[in-house]
Amino acid sequence: YRASFIFDDVEIPKAYRLELACPRNMTGYRGSGKTLKCFCGQIKGFSTVYGSGPYTDDSSVCSAAVHAGVIGLDGGGVKVTAGSGLKKYPATRRNDVLSKKWESWPGSFVVAEMD
Repeated sequence: YRASFIFDDVEIPKAYRLELACPRNMTGYRGSGKTLKCFCGQIKGFSTVYGSGPYTDDSSVCSAAVHAGVIGLDGGGVKVTAGSGLKKYPATRRNDVLSKKWESWPGSFVVAEMD
């Protein structure tokens, strides 16, 4: 077909929402301010996380979500927002995830509970 359409500003009941898998990291959204609502599957091992929230945008989204206490090892829904870079990202241990410190990095993200 030569035409298409979208439904804009339509609220879909939670029971009918398809939650997409979270991206591995947020480098593709660097500095955009974009917020994604996505799903992390069961966590079987932690991937690298830099910072303590905000995290560098090359950090693992799902491991960062466990670090932040947003989800547990069984996974779950996550809200991820891309941000601009920071000059320092401190290291901390939270929820059995040890994040690493990093100096200046051009992009970041924060994780929050899904609403």
